[in-house]
Amino acid sequence: MRKSLFFALGLPVFAASALAQTSPERADDDLPARRDTGIEKTMQDAERQRAADRTDQNTIISTPEARLALHKAAACLAQSSGNEARDLLKMDFRSKQYRTKMDRLFDNNRPCLRGVRYLRSNRLLVAGDLAEHLFASAPQKLNVRLAAIPTDKPSKPRTDMDRVAMCVARSDPDNVARLFGTGVATASETTASGLLTPALNACNSTGKAISVSPSGLRAMLATASFRLIEGQDG
Repeated sequence: MRKSLFFALGLPVFAASALAQTSPERADDDLPARRDTGIEKTMQDAERQRAADRTDQNTIISTPEARLALHKAAACLAQSSGNEARDLLKMDFRSKQYRTKMDRLFDNNRPCLRGVRYLRSNRLLVAGDLAEHLFASAPQKLNVRLAAIPTDKPSKPRTDMDRVAMCVARSDPDNVARLFGTGVATASETTASGLLTPALNACNSTGKAISVSPSGLRAMLATASFRLIEGQDG
């Protein structure tokens, strides 16, 4: 069963009140006019962005170009706000607080998102890419870190699929790390995803067949692996 997950990106609208004139206007004094024009342009730009964001709400990233752009944007986010990204990934991704914190991460790093769209409907991919880039900054290899997790270490899966992803990360760390070593939206990614099929089947206790895209599987495994290694809140 293929599931689609939807994401949100908000943009604040800026407004300001006009300043009262306390002295007679001079013919050559056009500062208030320039200020009003600037405010109006800011509000118009923000409204255009909000309209674009509303269009993006139900658009799932599917092209290799869009997928690569998102991956690069996440690298910038992880580098610019690494601590905030770590805190975000430890949260319950089903909660309103999680969505709000992700939106704040976007708003505080606008330069990272230039040319990137469809963030509203792709939160899982964003989170997975963030997790991968944070893994890459660690000195120890990911498969070694996953294999070293104590079997009795408590974990709290958020959903049935999250439980499956945590199980796969624990049981086949080498192939999980191999998947993260491939380029996004590539044939290598698809091949590496296929190598995880035995572990997926063995970990699936839902009673339902699992059907997930390589990018979706990659993101699920990245977020689950992150919480297994670095812990989680709640």
